[in-house]
Amino acid sequence: MCEVKVSGTESSFEIKRTSDPFALNTHDLEGGFRFSAQVFQDPKNGQGKLKTFTYHQSKNRYVLIHASESSIDAASCQTAKNGFGLQRVYSHKFERELSFSCKAVCVTGTSQ
Repeated sequence: MCEVKVSGTESSFEIKRTSDPFALNTHDLEGGFRFSAQVFQDPKNGQGKLKTFTYHQSKNRYVLIHASESSIDAASCQTAKNGFGLQRVYSHKFERELSFSCKAVCVTGTSQ
């Protein structure tokens, strides 16, 4: 689950697990921002990762301005109850900030 805030507007997005490294959950947001996220479950070793990408619109395309990656495992359910931390991304082009925080949704000690 990710909470995204830009220009005073908050949005919540549920990010589903996938074993496809190219499948992203993407949302176009107010102010020319785009936010994409993925919970990648490696089919080989079962390791999970939360990957996030923030873009701003430039001419006829979106330009990546921030990327992050956090490991998700059974320990994440205990140590990251409040999320993986607040991320703040500033777009110099738009002179505004997008902030987001994501956390693992845990069921009986495992992340999902």
